[in-house]
Amino acid sequence: PTRRILEIDYPPLNRVDLYLLHDGQVVSHQVLGNQLRGSERPLASRTHAAPLTLAAGEHEVLLRVQTLSSTVVPITLRTDASFTGYEARVQLVQGLLFGVALCMLMYSLLHWLNLRDIVFGQYALLLLGNMIFVLTYFGIGPQWLWPDWPLLSTHVAPLGVMLAVAAGAPFMNNTLAVHEVSLLASRVLRAMGTLALLGLAANLAGLIGYRTTQTMVTVLGLVVPLVVVPVATVRARRGERVALVILAGWLVYFLGALGMAGLL
Repeated sequence: PTRRILEIDYPPLNRVDLYLLHDGQVVSHQVLGNQLRGSERPLASRTHAAPLTLAAGEHEVLLRVQTLSSTVVPITLRTDASFTGYEARVQLVQGLLFGVALCMLMYSLLHWLNLRDIVFGQYALLLLGNMIFVLTYFGIGPQWLWPDWPLLSTHVAPLGVMLAVAAGAPFMNNTLAVHEVSLLASRVLRAMGTLALLGLAANLAGLIGYRTTQTMVTVLGLVVPLVVVPVATVRARRGERVALVILAGWLVYFLGALGMAGLL
């Protein structure tokens, strides 16, 4: 007999029924997913994980996955020590990233309050939206911040991205003075920001569902950097240091958004 941890490292999944069969008979049935409260999960972990006690012989594991998000099901079977060690490394990295994001958020809010410059307010909302998405997507939020509010886990991720786009589009428009390079690009960014705000309001009002919201943020999240990067390139060629920094940052963001869109 041995014990293993079966892990599905995609926290947005809503419900997973896990059946363990031994010699053709069901010996255990466990329910995973972000629709459960933290106390209802087999393990109070960041990902969907369940302990399996395996007697000698052959076993089968059957999974039934239901989700409004994309059906991404990366499965790993680990020993307890391997699972704990891996999770410790992930939590450390996520903690460092979230700590940096908090520092940037406080910096932006303080400058917004002191200088009354709307650009810092827009950047603070951009950071907040990205933080909400990352906390939900990687399972840190449901594990530590809102374990007893599963409804947040099932709806808040695309809203976080929508907020980031709604704030990020005008932020880039103002920071780069896009209208001085291209009036068309400036109008497109304004339109993207407006569409993101409308999508956010429509979702909160119950007019559009999760899938429609997810599709909107996937498209908008790619269009904004596609507009911003050429404008930043023009300004960077003129030797503007701010444009160089923005260009480097948004190229990284664009690669991440492209990878995310491809995965979904």
